[in-house]
Amino acid sequence: MRAYLKKTSLILAGVWALSMALAFFVGRQWASDSSDRNENVDHSAVRFEERNPKDNDLNFKEAEDLFSDVDAGHDQEFINPRSVVPSLRAAIKLSDPIKRLQLITLALEGLDSTNVREALALFENQPGGGFDRVRDLNLLMYAWGSFDGSAALDYAANEMRGPGSRFATYTAMSGWAANDPQGAVTWTEENDADSRTVLGLISGWASTDLPGATDYVSGLPEGRTSSRAVGILVSNYLQEGSDYAVAWAESLPDGELKADVVNNLSRQWASVDAPSTAQWIADYADTESGQHAVATVASQWARDDPEAAALWASSFTEDGSRESGLQAVFNRWGGNDPNAAGEWLNSLPPEQNLDPAVDAFARRISGDDPQGAITWAESIIDPDMRLKSVTIVGQEWYRQDPEATSEWVETSQLPSEVQSAILNPPPESRNDHRGPFGGGGF
Repeated sequence: MRAYLKKTSLILAGVWALSMALAFFVGRQWASDSSDRNENVDHSAVRFEERNPKDNDLNFKEAEDLFSDVDAGHDQEFINPRSVVPSLRAAIKLSDPIKRLQLITLALEGLDSTNVREALALFENQPGGGFDRVRDLNLLMYAWGSFDGSAALDYAANEMRGPGSRFATYTAMSGWAANDPQGAVTWTEENDADSRTVLGLISGWASTDLPGATDYVSGLPEGRTSSRAVGILVSNYLQEGSDYAVAWAESLPDGELKADVVNNLSRQWASVDAPSTAQWIADYADTESGQHAVATVASQWARDDPEAAALWASSFTEDGSRESGLQAVFNRWGGNDPNAAGEWLNSLPPEQNLDPAVDAFARRISGDDPQGAITWAESIIDPDMRLKSVTIVGQEWYRQDPEATSEWVETSQLPSEVQSAILNPPPESRNDHRGPFGGGGF
């Protein structure tokens, strides 16, 4: 029998990396750590029995036993490749998602060139499809990439079909880069890899060698791929702690890379601790990238404590940061609880510093209450901002009720060009009435 060294830590790293990536690409997030999910499975000294299980009668307990036989005198862990496909077949029949993922992860440790095609056929022919099929296939592609990245990438690019196929090059490259980053880099450069594959390289590399992946990303040309790669790095740095991530960000020289890091870090950190992120990002409020980061943090914070976020945003002396922050807060707050947002604004004396908040609020509520939104827009102190806000809100009103809007325009004292713009709105966009930050997301 051929013996294969068990790769528990690598596959578990792959599960985590794939979970993060699936969240990024398909809006779903899995957080997996199978090492503690079944106390009856001892991962410290596991080997497979030297037998060929029957395909048709292998249930979870029998498959689990293949992984949990402990030989106290055996100091290495081995896998029998013949057990892989029967165990995967048992796993995909399970309704318990934890046991399913646990067994798939364990079985994939024995994946090799002798069983990978049969395992692929099993996963690709799963009934029902959906997220389970996509995740399972891409875990397999990660495992395949870890021992034969070139073959896995060729299959993903030329043979794989159906849901999950577009994502497969990412996961195959992630598995390769986690094991052999230099080999993965060489292939990427020789084959003029696309953005998705490059991001897979960064994801896998960062999971096992964060400094090395960081150096590589710092050499990428500026653009969308570089920015997304920074997002992957930030996720990994935050896994080590916010202090570690902040220290890395602040160690970078000024430039495009640092701006990307600051923006990505503020977005990801604020999603779990907006007040701490706000305290840190305030030091960057006078920079162009800082203004965007302020808006990001303000919007995130407004989910949970909009009043605190509004007070924080209004405290900035820099016009750009105050404006972007207040617009983000009231775009979010106006959508979630317009009555509370309006009451808060009404509780304060009118002042020009609050004009961005009033503008964002008026735009945000114009879809549901265009006449009320007009009243808010007309209360803006800055004349240029007031006319712009009245125009946008008036156009939304006209789309809903042309007759009432036309009557109002006739009696208004608006400049003729503003009247004309209101009565001739452009085709409706889903974000027309939501202010400068769409629906509040970033």
